[in-house]
Amino acid sequence: MPGELAGRLVVLLKPGTFMNRSGVTLRALRERQEDLDPRRIIVIHDDLDLGLGRIKLKQGGGSGGHNGIKSIIAELGRADFLRLRLGIAGAPRVDTPEKNPQDTVDYVLGRFSPEELRVVEDVNQRLYGGLQHFFNFGLVAAMNQLNCRRVPAGNQE
Repeated sequence: MPGELAGRLVVLLKPGTFMNRSGVTLRALRERQEDLDPRRIIVIHDDLDLGLGRIKLKQGGGSGGHNGIKSIIAELGRADFLRLRLGIAGAPRVDTPEKNPQDTVDYVLGRFSPEELRVVEDVNQRLYGGLQHFFNFGLVAAMNQLNCRRVPAGNQE
């Protein structure tokens, strides 16, 4: 869906595939729009290593075990795109014998509680402001604004 943010044309793309095949959608977009530089792509995704309400903006890096990011890296053939990582910590740990990987899947695909929804609304507001800041002032300024250790009240890591 095309739109405007901070006076710039932006396109929001939500993959119609399973998360672990997100790269297929980006590859199809690049095939239609060959001049799209992967360094101009911002991928927004959940991150189990960040507390609910935390936001981190970074450029490049590995997948961090996130299957959607693995797919995007594989399909683009590069990893230097921007990532906006949205914290969802609170998931069951899968690195202990009593936990099952399905517990994590169920957590990630589950619904937010009313209290968590208030945190998500705050994240949405900060995310929108951070993207405007990125377009107006650049990557470093946006990272300084978004990556601060702001954890909403009542949600400690």
